[in-house]
Amino acid sequence: MTPSKDRSPIPELPLEAQYGKLSNDELASFLKRLAVLYKSPATGNLSLSEALEELASWVSKRATVSKTSSTTLRKQKTLGKPALDITQLKALDIKEVEKFIADERKSKIELIELASARFSIPRSQLKRLRTEEVRETIKAACLHEDSIEIISQEARREGLNRSS
Repeated sequence: MTPSKDRSPIPELPLEAQYGKLSNDELASFLKRLAVLYKSPATGNLSLSEALEELASWVSKRATVSKTSSTTLRKQKTLGKPALDITQLKALDIKEVEKFIADERKSKIELIELASARFSIPRSQLKRLRTEEVRETIKAACLHEDSIEIISQEARREGLNRSS
């Protein structure tokens, strides 16, 4: 990379970098070329060149680590438990719901799925809450449903006792 009259001695950014963002591989390549430039006696700064080479090495290692970790995460997601079935959640009775929310292993997302499917509580409302608050919201919905059932039973009983 010899400087010409029209061009800067600093290597240009790759054209494929969209919106000014570089991938880790592109950044490592750019840093390596820049390190070579600063190694030359004409424009040289040997300590800067060595630092750029070290940084390029670190960035390229990070690129390979992030690629392997993202594929590992993807595999874990696909091999993990299947998503909760909404029809099964809707069919749970109050006792099963109480057992579901008492299980500390249930994640916040699973609790939100239950609340949304079973009690029609908006997800957006629940996402802002802490996990324990989501559990309390579901408990309150259970109590509300239980009280509605008691009122319905009493109303039927009163209706049967009426003689008019």
